[in-house]
Order: sequence, then C-alpha cells, then structure tokens
Amino acid sequence: MRNMKRWKRLLAVGMCSAMMFSMSVGVSATEKQDTEEMVVEDGAESALLGAFSAGISEEKAGFEENDKESENDENAQNEFVEKKVEGEDDVLPVVEPMSIEYVPRERIEVPVTNGTGKYEIHQVKVEGECVERDFTSYGYDSEKGVIHFLTSNDTNVPQKGDYPVTIHFYKEGDELFHTSTDVTIHVKTDSKPVVLKDTSYTADCSKDLVYRFENGTGVFELEEINVVGFDIIDAGVDPYGVELPYFTGRSGFIYDIEKGTVTIKGDGLQSYNRGERKIPQNQLGLWIRGKTTQGRIIDVHDGYRWTFKYEEPEKAEGMPKLVSQSYTFDGTQDLVFMFENGSGDYAVKDVIRVSFWTNDLDVDNRLDSFWLSKELSGGEYVFSGDILVADIEKGQVTCMDYAVSAVVYNSKYTIANPYHAAILCEFANGERGYIYSDEQGAWEVEVLPMSPNAVLRHIETLEEDNQISKERMQELVEISKEKDIIIRTTLGLSYVFKKNDFKMTENKDVYDFGVILNTDFSKSGINNSKITAEDYAEDIKYKFDGQLPGKAEINIPVDSKWNGKKLYYFERKSDGTLEDTGESAIVANGVCKVSQSHCSNYVLLAKSPKELGVTENTGNNNNNTGNNNNQSGNGNTQGSSNNLNPQIKTVDTTKTSPKTGDNNRILLFAVLCACSCIAGGFTLKARRRNR
Repeated sequence: MRNMKRWKRLLAVGMCSAMMFSMSVGVSATEKQDTEEMVVEDGAESALLGAFSAGISEEKAGFEENDKESENDENAQNEFVEKKVEGEDDVLPVVEPMSIEYVPRERIEVPVTNGTGKYEIHQVKVEGECVERDFTSYGYDSEKGVIHFLTSNDTNVPQKGDYPVTIHFYKEGDELFHTSTDVTIHVKTDSKPVVLKDTSYTADCSKDLVYRFENGTGVFELEEINVVGFDIIDAGVDPYGVELPYFTGRSGFIYDIEKGTVTIKGDGLQSYNRGERKIPQNQLGLWIRGKTTQGRIIDVHDGYRWTFKYEEPEKAEGMPKLVSQSYTFDGTQDLVFMFENGSGDYAVKDVIRVSFWTNDLDVDNRLDSFWLSKELSGGEYVFSGDILVADIEKGQVTCMDYAVSAVVYNSKYTIANPYHAAILCEFANGERGYIYSDEQGAWEVEVLPMSPNAVLRHIETLEEDNQISKERMQELVEISKEKDIIIRTTLGLSYVFKKNDFKMTENKDVYDFGVILNTDFSKSGINNSKITAEDYAEDIKYKFDGQLPGKAEINIPVDSKWNGKKLYYFERKSDGTLEDTGESAIVANGVCKVSQSHCSNYVLLAKSPKELGVTENTGNNNNNTGNNNNQSGNGNTQGSSNNLNPQIKTVDTTKTSPKTGDNNRILLFAVLCACSCIAGGFTLKARRRNR
C-alpha cells in the first residue's frame, strides 16, 4: 500500500516536469518564428497598416456626413412645427367615443384631446337626459385631459335605452365653437324615482311632523335615509348666509322605509331656535339624502313637495312647565328632573322621551344631541326600558346614569356643553307634545370627564330578526371585559349581563334572542284551574334555546296596569303545568325584572305558588342568587340545578389510575423501580469482568 502511494507521487512530479519543459520549448520556438516573420514581411506589414488607416478615415468621414444630415433634418422639422403653430392650421378637440352604463349620481370622466390654435378649450358645458343639470357638476381638466360630469339622480329618470351626452366646447370669451355627441349613456333597466307625497305644515315645534313618500324602484330604491335638509323656496329670497335646519340620521328625524314615512322631531326643529339663531319664517322646502339598495347615495327633493313654515308658539292654558335645575354629570349619578304638571287636556299622562340639545354651536364635530326614549323609535342614541323613569304624581323624571354614560362617553363626537333638555309628553287628551327649556324653567346638564367609578354599559340594539352572529357574539365577549352588556330586542324586552359574565356557551352560527309575548289568557295553554284571566299578566316564549351567555337580568315589558303590583315568574311545561322559579318582582314603569341563566317558556302571574298549589322553589341548588327587586327567594328558572347546568358526562377513572390516597400501590411501584436499577448495575459489572 505504501509503495503504491510512492509511485503515485513520482508520477505526479513527472507530469508536472513534462508540462513545464514543453511550455518553455514552445515559447522559445514562438519567439524565433516571430523574429523571422518580422524580418521577411516587414514591407507587407507597412502596406497593410496604411490601408487600415485609410479605411478608418473614410468611415469617420461617413459618420460626420450622416450627423450633418440628421442635424439639418431636425432643424427642418422644428421650423415646420413652428410654422404650424404660428400659422392658421387650427385643429378641433377630439372626444373619445364611449358608452357608459347609467348609475345615479356617478362621476364620469371622458378623455379628450385638446384643440389647437383658435380651437383650444377654454370651458365646456355638458347636457343630456341622464346628466345632472347643475353647472357645478361638470367641467374640463386640462392637466388630465378629461371632461367630467355627474349623472342625474332626480325625477327626470330615463327608461331603458341609450341616451346621447351633448358636450359643448367654448373658447375664451365664452364663444361656442364645437359640439360633440360621441358619448352615450346606456340605461340597463326601467327604474321609478322616489316620489314625495304633497305635505305642507305651518306649525311651531310643539309636535312632530310626519311626511310621506313612495319608494323608488330599480336604481332608485331607497334602503336608508341619512339626511333631511331644508331650503328656502320663497321667490326672490336670497338664502345666502341663512342657517337652515339640517338633520343627519343621528338626530332630528326618524324614518320607516316600509311605511314610507319621515318624521321630523319637534325638539329637533326647536334646537335651531337658540340665542341669535332662529328658524326663518319663510316657506321652506325639504329634501332627503339616502342610500339605495345598490349602495349609491342619491338626493331627492321632487320639486319640493314637502314644505314647512315656522310660526311662533302660543302658550296654551294649563300647559306643564319644567322646574329649573342644573347638573354636572360624570357618570356616577342619575339625572333627576322635576316638572310642574299641567291641567285639563294638558295634564301629563306619561313622559315618552327626554332629549338633550347643545347650545354650543361653534364646536366642530360636536355631539349635537342625544335622547332617552321609552319607545323603540330608531336612531343611534335611543334606548328603552327603565333607562327613563317617570313618576307623574311627584312630577319627576329620572334619566339613569348608565344610559347617559353610554351616549356621551361612547360617542365619537365632541362634547359641546351645556345641554338643555326637552321632554315629549302624552297628555290627557291623547295628544303628544313637547315641553321645552325656556326662561320660565330649564333643565341643564354639563358633561364632565368620566369618573373612574362610573358604570359603563354597552347597549346592543337588535334588528328585526333579533339575532346576533357568532362573530358579533365574540366581539361582545371582548366588550364585556370592560362593560356590562345590554341586549335589546324589538319588543322592548332586554337582557342585562354584568361585566365579565358574558361567555360563548355554544358553538352556533346565529344566536336568536327573540321572544314571543302573549297577553291573551285563552291562548296561554296553562293547565291550572286556580288561575283566571285576572291573574294572568303575560306569557313569555324565548327563542333562545338552552343556556344563556351568562346569568342575565331580564326586563320584561308588561301592561302599565300592573305597575306597583307583584308578579310571580313560573316556567310553563309542555303539558301546561307550572313550576316555580323562585323569581318575583314588583312592576315599575311597565317593567318586570327577573334573573335567569336558561331559556324556555315562562309566564307572569299575580298569584303566588302557594295560592296555585305549586311547589315552592326554596332556592336550593340553583343558578339564581341574590334577592333583587323584591324577589321572593333565591330560586332558579327551572326549579332544578340539573335543568340549568349543561349536561356533563362523568368519566369513571378508578380503573385507569390509582386513587389519590392509595399509598401502598405507589410504594410498591417505587420498590420495583429500585430493584430494576440494581439488577441492571450488576449485569454491566459482570460483562466488564468477562472482557
């Protein structure tokens, strides 16, 4: 093996030596050959070099001649362009032909090549059946090279077909020099515009104003209404500088698309009568702005078929008035206001809504208003239930702290102190009207930064289906880490979950918080002969199946005739028999409060379990704790903890793992492990000896 390695080394050295030797010989031969060639062909090389030099000179001369010709051509072209501009060769603008599908209030841009000379574009005018007629809606952008205009969105709605767009071109001095019809608008389907039904009011702000409309179809079908505005329509009156009522969807009005109504709130109009600002006593025309089902924003005034003229209110005999009070609010106290009741037809029967309006009109992005209402009347800042409590005999109205906090501290708008209140009342004559803060009496609130001791509640107002998606439920779980959760249904029933007590109990795509309320005793299905129609308040059928997201305080709306009376809460079984839940409450302001963690079918009765011969719930092994709202015990909604809690299957682990206190088995296991270790040590030692 060693000899083989030596031979390989010798062979490598030999090959290297041979290569070096051959290279040196080759260099010497090459040098010798070059020397001989130089001596023999010296004259030929001189001739060759001369010819090469001559060729380069000739090529260089050719390049110089070409450069000169290019320069002459460029100069000639420049002279031609200058002559063309300076001469009388004028070119008209060219519009790119195009067909555009019609969409209301769409901004359209049409490419155009500007004219030259005397045909250079100074301004344009765009006309057509599908074009917005306002001159501010069209124009010419010379930098982009486009003409822009808006499609129409008013009552002149074209039907299915193609409609030309006429573009007029004007030069300086507003002289028309060209017209193009190369652009057309294609209307895909027939559509009907929104029609405002003729309605006119001459009134003060003591009542709401209801206007009616017929919804459009196709591209004009309204899905929501976002703005109601007012214009002065008196002939010869200049509206410049006049501040007119203008309401967004968060204040001033409510609407119902299905019924075709827009209701202007009297207190919203009154909010424009502050200080030096007054509603002008001119004829005002109303217009609306809304979003269509196709997601477009359109304006509708329909020739100002809705009108309003303001007149100064006259104080009627026997009208109630507010007692002047002023509050500073930081979220920790209820706002308790007083009023002097009226008499006769104007005696206050109930307080429906309390609204607050700012006097500070100079704050940008301000929170103009907020209101608390007993009715589900729509709007961003409307709540129901016991957030507004009126005691007519005492002449007292209480606005609950958490409801006010939910508005002013959750709002994205800027607080604009102070706020003055107005109340919407129902009078003895059946009519409704407003009582405003004025020089005779005013309710005033100044909103301070929120106190760390304030209770915040998130109020989730449900749509008509009363359902919440799984994704939204997960968001509410996160919100509940900082706030109580209130879920309001469309029938006025609400669920209140305390902070950190709102959980995902089941994996559903949709959670239905809807409820069916029945006040007809004949349809109750109760199987108990001791109950009469006089004892029956209401039947409550929850659509939520099973365990709620947490223990909830449920505010159940009942007829006001039960105010001050005690009602008992029973579960109604499928066979009509009753089971006591241990819950009862004295009704206040048309609301009965109960607590529960599970949903089924229930009934509110004026008779106790004992009177009905129903076994009383003693409060043992249940999910409802505490004795709130005069409840008769700590009972649960099912009468049994087995019904309230989710069914959990118990797994018997005694056969697969040792008992916690069985030390004998553990000791035996340890000894066996030790013996195994010792035996292994002796085995290893024996093997080493054998080696």
